[in-house]
Amino acid sequence: MILVALILGGQIALRAYLAPKRPAVNNEQAEAPPDDAEKAKAEQDKTAGEKAAKKPAAEKVAGQPPQDEKPLPPEAAVAPPLRKAPRQQITLGSLDPNSGYTMLVTLDSRGAALARVELSNPKYRELDFTVGYLGQLALEDAADGCLVQVVGDGAPAALAIEMSGQVSGGLQPGDVIQSIGGMATPDTRALENFLAKKGKPGETVELAVSRKPTKEKGKEEESLHLKFSTKLTRAPLQIIQPETHGDAEHPDPLSLLLTLDNVMGKTIKMSEGGREIRGLPSLRESNWELTKQTPGMAEFTFTLDQADVQGIPQASPLKIVKRFILAKLEQPGEAGYHLDFQIELHNLGAKPQQLGYRLEGPNGLPTEGWWYSNKLHPELHFMSTRGIAGARDIAWKRGPGHHRLLGCSLLVGDAKTAQTAGKPLDQQLEELPGAFDYVGVDTQFFSAALLPQSTPENPLEFRSFTAQPVQDVSLIPKGRQKTANVSFTLSTVPLKVEKGESVTHSYRLFLGPKEPAVLNQYGLDALIEYGWNVFKLPAYYLSKLLHALYFITGNYGLSIVLLTVIVRSLMVPLSLKQAKSAAKMQELAPEMAKIKEKHKDDMQKQSEAMKQLYAKHNFNPFGGCFLMFFQLPVFIGLYRCLSVDIALRDADLIPGALWCSNLAGPDRLFDWKALLPAMFADETGWLGPFCNVLPVITCLLFIVQQKLFTPPPTDEQSEMQQKMMMYMTVFMGVMFFKVPSGLCIYFIVSSVWSIVERKLLPKPTPAVAGGLAKDSSVSGKRK
Repeated sequence: MILVALILGGQIALRAYLAPKRPAVNNEQAEAPPDDAEKAKAEQDKTAGEKAAKKPAAEKVAGQPPQDEKPLPPEAAVAPPLRKAPRQQITLGSLDPNSGYTMLVTLDSRGAALARVELSNPKYRELDFTVGYLGQLALEDAADGCLVQVVGDGAPAALAIEMSGQVSGGLQPGDVIQSIGGMATPDTRALENFLAKKGKPGETVELAVSRKPTKEKGKEEESLHLKFSTKLTRAPLQIIQPETHGDAEHPDPLSLLLTLDNVMGKTIKMSEGGREIRGLPSLRESNWELTKQTPGMAEFTFTLDQADVQGIPQASPLKIVKRFILAKLEQPGEAGYHLDFQIELHNLGAKPQQLGYRLEGPNGLPTEGWWYSNKLHPELHFMSTRGIAGARDIAWKRGPGHHRLLGCSLLVGDAKTAQTAGKPLDQQLEELPGAFDYVGVDTQFFSAALLPQSTPENPLEFRSFTAQPVQDVSLIPKGRQKTANVSFTLSTVPLKVEKGESVTHSYRLFLGPKEPAVLNQYGLDALIEYGWNVFKLPAYYLSKLLHALYFITGNYGLSIVLLTVIVRSLMVPLSLKQAKSAAKMQELAPEMAKIKEKHKDDMQKQSEAMKQLYAKHNFNPFGGCFLMFFQLPVFIGLYRCLSVDIALRDADLIPGALWCSNLAGPDRLFDWKALLPAMFADETGWLGPFCNVLPVITCLLFIVQQKLFTPPPTDEQSEMQQKMMMYMTVFMGVMFFKVPSGLCIYFIVSSVWSIVERKLLPKPTPAVAGGLAKDSSVSGKRK
């Protein structure tokens, strides 16, 4: 009892010390003016930057390999100039599952970036059942309401019906939402609050909208005041979305940003933390020109004229094109969870140019279930933290063999160390130059993986291949390192582009669920990790059986029950042998106690006497253990099968019961954050933010099993061991309080099966005096 109390107390104290406090908004701290020391430093930095800006850039000889210039202090770096052009957001695809598109993609002309990806399959929705979804409208505060900047096809806003019949179609970019459900929306926060608190999925709401009419030459008309009606839905799963950490005015960079990495030998100053070549217009922050658009394709162009490249010796004008093509299903079973995009480098000059580019990967993947999910690392080691997976990890594969994975927590921890030492935060993933099969950001049930479409005629090779956090690592609490926004960066080898010619590189970006059939179409099967090979085969076939049962029952909760019954039925012969072994051990317990008492001072004689007793009764004391280890791969395989199967995500145990509507997560009876300290009720706490029913039932059944089947203690030592086992059972119940409900169903059914099975077994005949049983199963008779 003292040992258990020390373990529990030590663990609680350690978690209280390491776990971060709940974040609180502190506007006063954010808006507090800098002190005198900070003001002086800011003035000094500004003066140093102005002086450095007046210095001419060092020239380089064209054709030489890339070399860094003499490094300047970080405060001397000059921000690249921006190209002034209107910013706009457009969408590709549709949220209508019958449209042939599997996703709705939002692109941003700033950096020609990928801003958002929403899956249209109704199986993949956000896990929140209480928030109504109108559409991702890129809302902006306007003078008289919320300005709509983009409307995706198939979203409730696009399907809205104008009630008076003045216009056809739903909401459009440029509309201003003035009220929703009778509540005024003077700003975007008011609209978001209504959807989060009052707008429930399935409800029909009315929207008051102001729309400016189409301008005609010589005419000016007043704005139209329209009333729309639409039905809110559950939000679709966002596999890519913009994220903001800390300062809302400086969000994390968007996905698939591109910049030049090499122009006639001049490169990015990585030693100074640079992201673009100094002196060139910013390709990441400038607005690109939208040159072509169809429902499934968009093309952005950025042109650098002679004035833009005049700071680079022998550089000529060039044009960069980014083209996005969204897959559309023409027939069932086709691969449709991908976005193809091409990068073109056009040499507009009269002489050859040496060019290279740097491509940033996707980021902003979902972190759902990060506080309870159980994701395995392909290089699992018990004694190493490098084999720990996070909520968002970098996965890649190069050549034959298994894919590799860099855990999010390790990446962030190394970045914090590098930041303290003043070193670059990125990590080189492979020895390059060379090519690779794929690289992506991997989560529990979804992935975004980049697959270069290399050909012998147009090979894709990279000189740099790194992973890094996207957000500021100094703002990430230790308890939430596994949720950090991370991505990767690729830099191509220098490319020679002849005058008037162009180079085209093609990529395929997989954006979808980790379903075996889907991943197989893209060669990404390894992203589903079952663990060690001894557990992988049982997990694979049990998963197949689970889906076959679901085809019959139509409910995954019932399918898990049937699967557990089938597995335990096949294990009955082994369970019977194990039960008989336990009964025999209980039968021989008095004789064993006598031997221990007789030879308590001579361990060698005690051991020999025990061997003679076991031989006399033809009993193997380790027989039950061997049977347990034989069953272990099957049971752990079943555990892994239920842990990684995406089909259990958002699958309900009882139709309509929201408290157990996700078999891949805890059942969540109610939120108890306000009732318990953060040490227990926070996401990083012992129990999690919700009160869960199924883990409690599981723990109670474990205790019942222990009470029913543990033989009475024969001495003080065995009595103390049984008490310790009881305390450890409760302790393990606390540790497994955040286990997904699908696994709890398996534990509950398995425990009930064990209780019934043992109750139906014939009880052994009590031993007579002398410790020998009157049982036909016992070899040998008493003389």
